[in-house]
Amino acid sequence: MLEQEKKGKQPELRREVEALLSSVPPSLWSYINRLRDEIDTVRASRTKATAKERPAIENKVARLTKRLDRMYEMSLAHVEKMAQVGLETKKVRGELILLLAERAKELSGRIALATGRIADLEALRKEIPDDTDVSKLLVASVKNLDTNTSSMEAVLSLMEALELDTTVYRAQLVEATSDFGVEAIGTGAAVDLAGRAIERVTSWLVDDGPKIFFKLILIVGILYLFLFAKRLVRAGLEKAIDASNLNLSQLAHRMIVSTVSNLVLIFGLLIALSQLGIRLGPLLAGLGIAGFIVGFALQDTLSNFASGIMILLYRPYDVGDLIDVAGVYGQVDKMSLVSTTISHWTTR
Repeated sequence: MLEQEKKGKQPELRREVEALLSSVPPSLWSYINRLRDEIDTVRASRTKATAKERPAIENKVARLTKRLDRMYEMSLAHVEKMAQVGLETKKVRGELILLLAERAKELSGRIALATGRIADLEALRKEIPDDTDVSKLLVASVKNLDTNTSSMEAVLSLMEALELDTTVYRAQLVEATSDFGVEAIGTGAAVDLAGRAIERVTSWLVDDGPKIFFKLILIVGILYLFLFAKRLVRAGLEKAIDASNLNLSQLAHRMIVSTVSNLVLIFGLLIALSQLGIRLGPLLAGLGIAGFIVGFALQDTLSNFASGIMILLYRPYDVGDLIDVAGVYGQVDKMSLVSTTISHWTTR
């Protein structure tokens, strides 16, 4: 029509074209609403579907959603064509803006739900990693999030083409997709993301700050109490051993005092860790496995440790004794379960 009008006015053709262009928007809006109803119907079938059926449902939702996004794109293109031929587009433009705003709001809620669902399923998979149903549900939820974020990207692009404010939705999209590129964020979205981060930190400090502060004070108090208890136990054991008639070597004396006092402190450390919500069973099991591995790596040291145990039991010598070992003669200065230190030594 526009090409024909370059040669001269075409009133009859223009009337036909304008009538045709004006009749399209209601059909577009109707088709968009039917597609949305169809997508909602497919989504509703998820409530009765098994974990195995969920991925197929999400794939069907993704196909219908792409078709819906294409209809929004066609709607904007049609409004632009109406403006190109000189038709009044204020009404249809406003109707399209309302449809896009409603769609963006809907997608925002779905993205928030999908993100929370994925977080819950990932936590559940850590607890029961062998559950195949959880894995299938997680795959379906990730597909659901991808579908909604892709649709949100398409809708926001159309809204920005209409010069609408998309700052809040763009920030949510960036956060959900972890796409922190300069083009994806934009100044407004970056400010909104910073505001959200500050809001989360503030909310965390208000809701959980006092509880965590109390726990830290409790942990420090527990550690200090058991450190004090360790000193008391150490002093009490030393006095008890000195006052007893037990004929213990200095090595046995020191080992008993050190082991018992250190066990008191370790017990206090385990209690403090339990206050942080750390489960002691898996921790102790992990330490046992680590000890087994370290044992293989330190076989020579463990051999010396076993020798120290034999010296502790049979007492061939003690601190202060003069000994002659493999041609080395001197006085025993210090002893531990893995080594003996000789001072004033000479070699014969």
